[in-house]
Amino acid sequence: MNRVKEVQENLDPKFPIFVKSMNRSAVTVGFMLKLSRPFADLHMPGHDASVVLVDAFDEEEYRTKFLVTKSVFSGGWKAFSIARRLLEGDVLIFQLIKPCEFKVYVVRESELGEVDGAVALIHLKGDGRQRNSEIITETINIANAAKASNLLASRIDFASHIEISKASEQLQASVGSVRAQMGRLDALALKAKDEVESFKERERNSGQVHRGEQKKALVVKLLKLIEAKVRLDGEIESLKANTSRLELMCQKEADNTPN
Repeated sequence: MNRVKEVQENLDPKFPIFVKSMNRSAVTVGFMLKLSRPFADLHMPGHDASVVLVDAFDEEEYRTKFLVTKSVFSGGWKAFSIARRLLEGDVLIFQLIKPCEFKVYVVRESELGEVDGAVALIHLKGDGRQRNSEIITETINIANAAKASNLLASRIDFASHIEISKASEQLQASVGSVRAQMGRLDALALKAKDEVESFKERERNSGQVHRGEQKKALVVKLLKLIEAKVRLDGEIESLKANTSRLELMCQKEADNTPN
C-alpha cells in the first residue's frame, strides 16, 4: 500500500478523498461501488444524483449514478470499471474536486502497477501545476513592480536601488528558465502517455513476448520524467523563496523612504 500512500500524500488536502479496494461486487458481479457512510453523509447530496468520474490518467470523463439510500455508485459504474479494466485488488483513490465530480487515481495490484503508478505520479498535482503558473505570474508582477518603483523613486538609497533592480532581473530570468522547463516537461509527459498506451496495446496483441524488457524500459523512462518533475518543483520552491526575499527588500526600502 506504499504507492497508495504516495499518491494520497501528493494530493491537495483541501479536496476530500476516499479510498476503495476493488472487490467482486465492484468489478465482476453486480458492478456497484459502496461508499463509506460517513463520507457520503458529509460530501454527497441527500438525494439520488448523477456523478462525474474523471480518470486521472487521461482526463476522460464517465457518468455514474449515486443512490443515496444505499450509498453506492450504480448505473454507469460498470462502464467505468470495464473501460479502465479494473480488477479485484486494485485500489482506487477518489478525490472530490467539485460537487458530484471525482478525480479517480488507479493503483493496480497487477504487474502493470509499476507503470500505472509512475504515470499517476506524473499526472498528480494538476491543481499544483495551476498554482505554479500563478506563482510565476505573481513573481513577474512583483519583479516589474519592484523595478518600476525604483525607477520612480528619486530619494531612495542608491545601493539599495541597485540591489533590488538586480534581484528583480534575476527573478525574471529564473521565471524564463522555469517556464521553458515546464514546456519541456509537458512535452515529455505527453510522449510518456503515448508510450504507455503503445506498450499496453503491444502487450494485448503480443502476449508474453519481450513484455518484461519492454516494461522495464518504459518504467525507466517514466522514472526519469518523475525526476525531472521533482527538480522543477524544487526550482518553483526556490522561485517562491526569492520572490518573498524581493518583497521584503521592497518593503524595507519603502519603510525607509522619506515622505
